Amino acid sequence: MNCIDFLEGDLKKHIIRVWETETSPFIFVHIPKTGGTSLQRDLNMTFPDSLHVPFEDKERHWQDALNRLQSEPPSVVRGHLNHKHLQDLKEKKIEARWVTYLRHPADRLVSQFIWAKSNHRNDPKKHTSPGPFDKYCERMSKNYFCDLLVGQTATADEAIAKVVDRFWFVGVTEFSHVCQAVLFAAMGERYRVRQRRNQTLVHDEDRAEIDDRCLKHAMNSMQIDLALFEFFYSKWSARINDVIELLMKQSKLPIQN
Repeated sequence: MNCIDFLEGDLKKHIIRVWETETSPFIFVHIPKTGGTSLQRDLNMTFPDSLHVPFEDKERHWQDALNRLQSEPPSVVRGHLNHKHLQDLKEKKIEARWVTYLRHPADRLVSQFIWAKSNHRNDPKKHTSPGPFDKYCERMSKNYFCDLLVGQTATADEAIAKVVDRFWFVGVTEFSHVCQAVLFAAMGERYRVRQRRNQTLVHDEDRAEIDDRCLKHAMNSMQIDLALFEFFYSKWSARINDVIELLMKQSKLPIQN
């Protein structure tokens, strides 16, 4: 099974089939500024045995996570992981269900810039300045999602095919609560809407720096990411009514109270 099963066909039957037949742990690949901190919080509250791989000294912590996955697998492993870590799982033949979220590349880029500005403003000794927005866009103009999730690809079609093949669930930030309700239902749990965490506060002086021309130019170098996002966004858009109808009847799903 892969992520497309949540987006096509009978959603209720798929969720029940997942609940009845799948037991492998979840690996959450957290892409920065896609709402992942809130999802990590919710996963940790729902699954107390979930294992976080911190960003600092990440590779050492990842090796510890691999050892746990081979001995006493936690329900969830979560952190700023990438396709190289997922390749480690394949090489060690560790069964796992890979989960991630995407966000419109332009919105994510702006959010990360403002987040970096805010961090530098609050603690300049710990956080370096991202510099002017135009220079930041030049540095960050790349297919970030694709590079993280599957490595470099030649075309958007190749990237989409690889993500669909490798990932068990792909949500989009723009429909975060709906996506997470489906994800948690497939985990056999009830999703509880909570206040978002780590939201970036936008100062007027930061907003004034955002130059649409620079952003548009950056998007020209992120066409594979844009196509990847639009593929999943369109799938969830077409699925919204089905999802809401199903979630209104959660008693018919195998959800723990």
